[in-house]
Amino acid sequence: MIQGRLDTTSAELFSAKLQAELSVQKLSELTDTALNSMELKKNMTGAWMPSQKVDSLLANAQLYSPELQKAKAQALISQANVQEKESALKPDIYVRAERQYGNYFSPTDTSAHSRIFLGMTSKFGPGFSSLTQISSAKYQDEANEFDVLAQQKLIREQVLNDLTVLQSIAQRVQAIEGALQASAAVFESFERQFNSGRKTWLDLMTVVRDVVQNEIQLAEIRGSELQSSWRLQIVTSDSYFQKSPKP
Repeated sequence: MIQGRLDTTSAELFSAKLQAELSVQKLSELTDTALNSMELKKNMTGAWMPSQKVDSLLANAQLYSPELQKAKAQALISQANVQEKESALKPDIYVRAERQYGNYFSPTDTSAHSRIFLGMTSKFGPGFSSLTQISSAKYQDEANEFDVLAQQKLIREQVLNDLTVLQSIAQRVQAIEGALQASAAVFESFERQFNSGRKTWLDLMTVVRDVVQNEIQLAEIRGSELQSSWRLQIVTSDSYFQKSPKP
């Protein structure tokens, strides 16, 4: 049983180290900088707590979101496409003035002749092709508008979720730290009783498992705090890996 638990713990440790290395590689690709886990540990900062109000954070997140800016650009393109297609239904009216000296049919006529032409041209296609193109362009425009709204909702959801996590971290940490202190006290008591022969090795290992599980939960909460705070800082500011969009 002890060997089985050791093997399980070793596998979990290997998986955690692998995940950490993969995360460092991904971060290196995103920043185009050679990074390693040791350097990141030395320079690691604590959790970032926003000082701005929720509305300001949401506005900044939408301003610096590349996905939302792309969706808005696509919406503008589709709107221009609709206007272009609708213009095909409207004829172009033009005026042309001419002044002619002489006459091709009468060589002796050298007088000047003035003419004004009022004309009209149309790009209207055969059948209902123009109407079909307009209808298709409008559907595409509506789809792009829905995409903009969807991106805005995703950004709002992510920001609010991260804020909720940060606001609940303190209570969760306090509860886990209390459980960890209690399990550590039980372990010390069981260790003394084990040395005196009143507790078995299995009893002691059970308490150790409780202590380790509480430590893992505390580490996961701290990791969740860092992840939420750093992500919130990145998506709501023009620092780190993003550039402020041009006005």
